Amino acid sequence: MAASMLAPVLPLIWVSSALLVQGANPGSKLGVLRRDHDVSLFKLDVRSSCMAGIGLSAWTPSPQTQSADLNLCIEGKQIPSLYLLGAAKCATTSMAQELVSAGAQCAGGRKEYHFFKEKVLMQYIEDPDTIREQWLLGMPPCDTESRILLGDFSPQSLNLVPYLGETRYRDLPSTLSGLYGPHLSKKITFVILLREPLARAQSWFYYGRVPDMTFQAYAEGDLRQAANGWTGHPSASAAFGSRYGAHLEGYLGSFDPSQFFIVPFRAFTSGNSRRICEELSLWLAFDMECGPMTTHRLSSDNPSLEEDTTEEFRQLWREFFEPDKRLLVSLLAEGYAQGMGLASYRGSGDLEDIQGWLEEWW
Repeated sequence: MAASMLAPVLPLIWVSSALLVQGANPGSKLGVLRRDHDVSLFKLDVRSSCMAGIGLSAWTPSPQTQSADLNLCIEGKQIPSLYLLGAAKCATTSMAQELVSAGAQCAGGRKEYHFFKEKVLMQYIEDPDTIREQWLLGMPPCDTESRILLGDFSPQSLNLVPYLGETRYRDLPSTLSGLYGPHLSKKITFVILLREPLARAQSWFYYGRVPDMTFQAYAEGDLRQAANGWTGHPSASAAFGSRYGAHLEGYLGSFDPSQFFIVPFRAFTSGNSRRICEELSLWLAFDMECGPMTTHRLSSDNPSLEEDTTEEFRQLWREFFEPDKRLLVSLLAEGYAQGMGLASYRGSGDLEDIQGWLEEWW
């Protein structure tokens, strides 16, 4: 169940109201400025450059046949029409690199803008006008001549929904709905990457491995915390942060299912990335030259889950996630009937068929 090419035309990256960088070397001092939420404070952060890593990408720019009328603009500033959501180790970075290589631009000039944190969402409730002003400062001027795909590639935004009865502070969907307004909010596209929770937890563990701890010991502790009611930020727990059903439900409370395109991890990394690119090009109304992504980019030497965990523990993990998985499959089936996109899916749309698609590819 669980499972290169440098773009010939480098996209123009907007950094601040006074700086444009084209084709900047991410390793040079001409890096992209990082903007803290104190809008007067800027810091160099070349590692998070919007251009970082695109030399390995297979999706490249294509002449745009789409209209500039598709660009979303407020007060002379262009705002993201794309939000790429997921969780750590779901291949959101690779997906963002492919899209940027194909000509997409990054909000704030960074791959992961991270403007929307809990503190900002709290401040928005008290002072929406100030937060709106600060948010727009991180956006490029509105382009009225050509089609520009501007994206916010902060994957942890998926977790910023109410949970454990909390309805006040962790509610990015309603905040976005308010910022965009009733007309423009209907034109946002959300691309969500999903990875089987235990495989994601394992990848996360080996990425930042704790010395003298086995993966199963880590996962057992994480599962206990989640089962007892995790009270920290959901992205800080591999188990809690993988409750995709609850997260998607939070977004569907504010946005229509037809605004979502769902990509299982393995469908992108080991399936047909060219076809996913072609589907996204149509979904986003943004022309791209689509090539097959080299799968070795995302390969790892991690042990198999069967080697790393016992069957007893894997059963406990499955039982914990079963309610959320049922919710997720139900939302995907209902959403598909209402226009939700499911990457590379050509099935009947019933619950059993969509569950099989998810289990095969995530």
